[in-house]
Amino acid sequence: MPVAISLALILFPLIAPASLVSVGFVALQYALFALGLNIIVGWVGLLDLGAAGFVAVGAYTTAILMTRFGMAPVVILPLVAACGFAAGIGLGIPTLRHRADYFALLTLGFAELVALGLRNWTVVTGGSFGYSGIPATRLPFLSEPIHALPPTGFYYFALAVAFPCYLFVLWLRSTLLGRRFHVVKDSEEVGQVYGVNILAVKLAAFGISAALLSLGGFFWAAYQRSIIWTEFNVLLSCLLLSVVIIGGVGNPNGVVIGAAVIGSSLEILRRLLTAVGLPQNIRYLIFASALILVVHLRPSGMLPDRPSWVPRLRRTPGRRLIAADAEIGEKLTDDILEVRRVVKSFGGVRALQDVSLTIRSHESVALIGPNGSGKTTLLNVISGLVPLSDGSIRVGGRDLRARRPFALAHYGVARSFQEVSVSEDLSVEDNVYVTAGRVSPEQIDLALIRFGLRDFQATTSSLPYGQKKALDLARLFVNPRRMRLVLLDEPTAGLNQAEAMKIVESLAALRADCRFAMVVVSHDIMFLEALNLDRVVVMHQGRIFKEGSYSDIHDDEDVQKLFWGDDSSA
Repeated sequence: MPVAISLALILFPLIAPASLVSVGFVALQYALFALGLNIIVGWVGLLDLGAAGFVAVGAYTTAILMTRFGMAPVVILPLVAACGFAAGIGLGIPTLRHRADYFALLTLGFAELVALGLRNWTVVTGGSFGYSGIPATRLPFLSEPIHALPPTGFYYFALAVAFPCYLFVLWLRSTLLGRRFHVVKDSEEVGQVYGVNILAVKLAAFGISAALLSLGGFFWAAYQRSIIWTEFNVLLSCLLLSVVIIGGVGNPNGVVIGAAVIGSSLEILRRLLTAVGLPQNIRYLIFASALILVVHLRPSGMLPDRPSWVPRLRRTPGRRLIAADAEIGEKLTDDILEVRRVVKSFGGVRALQDVSLTIRSHESVALIGPNGSGKTTLLNVISGLVPLSDGSIRVGGRDLRARRPFALAHYGVARSFQEVSVSEDLSVEDNVYVTAGRVSPEQIDLALIRFGLRDFQATTSSLPYGQKKALDLARLFVNPRRMRLVLLDEPTAGLNQAEAMKIVESLAALRADCRFAMVVVSHDIMFLEALNLDRVVVMHQGRIFKEGSYSDIHDDEDVQKLFWGDDSSA
């Protein structure tokens, strides 16, 4: 099938009339736009309303370099991509630190700022009159320049650029960075505790997206040979966004099909409206009506996105990843975790008050207390997800106050959440793979089997809650030998007793083999008793209330009053 499609694309200009070849060129140009925009919108999950700005960067860079410097198009292409990438990074550094809704507004402002700059920077951009007189495109292997009429030369030139870009996008998704995109889209908080540098991943996605959009802008200028700032407006941004939505958000094949359908239909509509003497802008009204209908009938797009990594990894010879199960080589201190006089305030509320706690290497500790006592807040502070108000935290002798959350994973700190944090749209095995680093399929299988999961290809959304909880823990423990400290927040919440005991068996086997330190927050007394913990710490009103062995805490009268009240008057 791929070979047949490739042959069809190559032979198309030889058998189709020139009018359809030009439509094919427009479709290829839109494919570049869609592939770029899909990375930030479909893979990272951020709404980019500034796509037109990056197209303008590519178009005006091309026009200036060809007109004023006489540079060859094959030299300009990488420069345009570099300019687009730099523009994406430059815009991303201040904007990607904000919430997704603010990011959308800021990118919209960027597009408007670019348009205003093009209009008013007359000396460089031609101002309101636009930029005309762009030289004809000359390629080094052709004696004559290529023109819009006949469009065959531009079609093959666009195909020669778009097809490698398409292959690059497919390859990018198979890489570790491509997996990181999916993690960031699913949950930034979870991504951080798995060692993902959220800002760096977003910047990479935004830069690559902007580079591909700018490459589309190159063909915009080279083909038309004249450009004006009014072409790069909000309408263009929304049009390109609709290409991604109709094709299938996240699916590279889908967005390319969407580009072919929308790009060609808009061009055909333009010609038909011109032929009957109607304004060309009516095509956008027709297109908007069709868009509403398509989204209503098929909200997931023409080809919904169903990403998959592990099956391809299993069947590709020579691409088995090296198992990264070696232990962290640095010498451990006796105390793996030192919490000293920690204070955390939220406004006028002190969630943690002067908390001090020491966890020794290989020690297992339960953290219990009534709801609102500060247990999860303490885990969040240790994980770096919530900044300290005062005090200090050291892991393995390192002060964590200046460390970002993602760095803790590289020191062997792992963290689970009370709520299930798996990706519903992925298979069971892919859920483990996207959050893991360098792991082999065999490690993935072992992690899943360890927690009682054997249907590796099952879609996660089809699993019962208990198996989703087990999957959450399986991907946390895919590489247990690299763990120094594991923080578990209500690992059996919502599970029945039989499921909870299976978790106990899995954790006991892991600790016997790997001997990492473990802090468990739980309200399940039977679960905690079965874990055979070294120590129990009781929290109340943001403070350490009591600590001791399980039997001592279980029989302590003050602890009993704390949980069940004082019934002496009964």
